[in-house]
Amino acid sequence: MTYRPSQKKKAVFFQSLITMKVLVATEKPFAKAAVDGIREIIEGAGYQLALLEKYTDKSQLLAAVADVDALIVRSDKVTGSATEGRCACWCWI
Repeated sequence: MTYRPSQKKKAVFFQSLITMKVLVATEKPFAKAAVDGIREIIEGAGYQLALLEKYTDKSQLLAAVADVDALIVRSDKVTGSATEGRCACWCWI
């Protein structure tokens, strides 16, 4: 038996790819040149970039990851409880 998703499911899937939101979260900010480079790549691919820099509380990170599809962090510690069921994919730097 072959699974064939409906046209509606295909449309939802491809729309989610088009409107992907990527969060860069870091307690210590990236250099401006690094953020500019990340922005160029993310937005050049047609995705939306969100920045969370200098956050001081885990609740700020939890709120920020609630509506993103990908997360980029540098050396911050992100626990499973902070990310579980929130992000669709991950990119760790």
